[in-house]
Amino acid sequence: MMLDEEVDLLIQLKLIDDLQRLGIAYHFQNKIQSILSGVYKENHLGNTSREKDLYATALEFRLLRQHGFDVSQGLHQLKFFWLHRSR
Repeated sequence: MMLDEEVDLLIQLKLIDDLQRLGIAYHFQNKIQSILSGVYKENHLGNTSREKDLYATALEFRLLRQHGFDVSQGLHQLKFFWLHRSR
């Protein structure tokens, strides 16, 4: 399944969102938690260099908050997007 493969993070986040909307995410809860823990550690502890658009940033923010991660609702969430938008 795509949750186990090395694929683009945005594709994994979209898949997690789709699984939740279908009501079957509980079957993959351990894998989802593992992916989101990695995202949290990478992005919210200051170790990111990946470019994201506004949709990817919003999806990541919502999924992390839904799964209980302590993500601030401040504007620094969008800082990376706005800095790289003008390129």
